[in-house]
Amino acid sequence: MNKKNKLNLFIIAGEDSGDFHGAHIIQEIKKKEKRIVLTGLGGKYLKKAGLNSFYPLKNLSVMGFWEVLKSLSFFFKLEKELLRHIKQNRPDKIILIDYPGFNMRLAKKIKQITNIPIYYYISPQLWAWKEKRLQTIKDYIDYMIVIFPFEKIWYQKRGIKVQYFGHPILDLIKNQDLKKTNLGHKVRIALCPGSRMQEINKHLPVFERLIQYYGIENKNIEFIIYKAPGIQKQTFSQIDLYNNVTITSNTILKSFKSIDLAVVASGTATLECAMSLTPFITIYKMSYFSWIITKKLVKSPFASMVNILAKKLIVPELLQANYNIKNLIKNIDLLLDPLVQDHMVRAFKNIRSQLGSGLAYEQTAEFILNEKNN
Repeated sequence: MNKKNKLNLFIIAGEDSGDFHGAHIIQEIKKKEKRIVLTGLGGKYLKKAGLNSFYPLKNLSVMGFWEVLKSLSFFFKLEKELLRHIKQNRPDKIILIDYPGFNMRLAKKIKQITNIPIYYYISPQLWAWKEKRLQTIKDYIDYMIVIFPFEKIWYQKRGIKVQYFGHPILDLIKNQDLKKTNLGHKVRIALCPGSRMQEINKHLPVFERLIQYYGIENKNIEFIIYKAPGIQKQTFSQIDLYNNVTITSNTILKSFKSIDLAVVASGTATLECAMSLTPFITIYKMSYFSWIITKKLVKSPFASMVNILAKKLIVPELLQANYNIKNLIKNIDLLLDPLVQDHMVRAFKNIRSQLGSGLAYEQTAEFILNEKNN
């Protein structure tokens, strides 16, 4: 505690998912310690939890090697501002959530000016690529908290202190009835283009062709486009003109009970889709330059976390050039087969059994609050 007898926490969540998970952790901390000063970077969820954020979250959502290069001056300026704040205000604990490109570099700079303990929640995917960052974690991260069981084993084998309390997605669904409720005559297909404009711009053209051609030929199909927080509805204005399309801001976990199948951009949403027991197709497309570099660096044979957890191809992956209208329609037709759907749902239930007890937020918050600093 600081001299004013308040717990001074500094938190960075550079993306929507990190903002969401971070807010839940802070809410659990507040149940045990209400006197908190909270500063850093985050979005609407952390702000609601009491965060004083330096910049809007939308300014931080940059991805892809080339795209990051173009924004370097902004990130260098931001880094200096955050370090200056940390040095002047001396928070009691620092929580970094995901967002590895920025957070890993910042952790190193923080430890050059102070010995404040750093908790890193949601591990960078070092097991998939960039294992050279492992030394950064050894040198500058005090406590690594992971959300997948295989990550704990991976870190332990490399001599790093690691905690695993389960995946937070089970906290969100533990009291939900996941039984499908779509009893209408239409097949409802969810389209999830991603949470960043760069992703959306790459994925929307094929979505529009799907709606225009496949939807017209199949009158019993309705498309629902899921708009991520911070994305303007006008982004989908062209697609919104079609009669068989609905645009929603509802979350996947809360609304997929009425969805028959989904097309989902690779990322957090794929696991949410699996936990809602909804058959889906994983897609992803990036700039050509970023794709070439990614292919050279990534070691994982799969893009979707569902396939990584299963250690085999459970859901189809349409990546880069393979993400086209022909392949998409082919896989949608395949997934409309009830036998294929049943097989996929059984695999999802098996994966869910691996992800903890549904107390991830509470136990993570308790660990951060009570862990004694060395």
